[in-house]
Amino acid sequence: FEIAVAAAFRTLGFEAQHLGGPGKADVVASAYLGDESFSLVIDPKTGQPGVPRSSLNYPPIKTHQEENAADYALVVAEGFAGGDTVTFAISQKVGLLETKLLVRLVEESARAGLSLYKLKEIFSQVGLLAPKLDEYLAPFKDMHKGLVAVLEIFEQYQRKEETETSLEAKAIHMALKVGKNKVPPSYIQYSLELLANPLVGILEKRGEGYVMVLPASLAYRRFQVLSQSLTGLNFDL
Repeated sequence: FEIAVAAAFRTLGFEAQHLGGPGKADVVASAYLGDESFSLVIDPKTGQPGVPRSSLNYPPIKTHQEENAADYALVVAEGFAGGDTVTFAISQKVGLLETKLLVRLVEESARAGLSLYKLKEIFSQVGLLAPKLDEYLAPFKDMHKGLVAVLEIFEQYQRKEETETSLEAKAIHMALKVGKNKVPPSYIQYSLELLANPLVGILEKRGEGYVMVLPASLAYRRFQVLSQSLTGLNFDL
C-alpha cells in the first residue's frame, strides 16, 4: 500500500519516495513550484475493509514531518471515523486523505493533469480532506466544450459558405448565444487565441476577426502532433 501511495503521488506530479522501515517516514513527496514548493510526509494505513480508522498515533507522524522538514503531514486510509478522530487530527495539524479521494485525484490527473497549486490547496488542509473537485474542474470542462463549439461555428458559417470573411469574437458569441451551446465571451476568446496560436495554426487572424485555415475535421491532428512531441518528456528533478 505504501508503494502504491508513493506511485499515486508521482502520477500527481510529485517527486515521491517510498522510505518505510523503522524510524522512517513511509512516503515523502515534494512538489516544485519555485518559492511556493512544498513537501509532505505521508503515512498510509491499511485496515479491515469497510472499517474506518479511529485510532491514529500522531507523535511519530509529527516527528517524521520535522525530520524531513515537510510542510504538511497526511494519513491515507480507506476511511476515517468522524467525531474525535477528525477533531484530534485538526489539533495535530494532520490531513486525513481517504483512498477514494486519492483515486479520484489520480484519475483526474491522468485525464488532463491537476495544478500543483490546487493540490497544495488540498493537501495543506487539516482534518478530513473534502475538496470541491467538481467545482474546480467545471470551468475546464466548460472551456473544452466551448472550444468544440467555436470550431463548429467556423465550420458552419465560414467554410461551408465558402466565404473569406473573418469572424469576430462578438459574432461567434451571438451565434452561440442563440444556439444550444451558451459559451461565456471569455471562453470564446481563450479558444480563438489557442486555435490561432502559430503552434496550433487552425485559425489565422484577419483584420478584427479570424478565419479557419484547417478543416475542423482535421484539427485534432495539430493537437495530436503537439501531444506526441511531449509524450515521454522527462525532466530529472
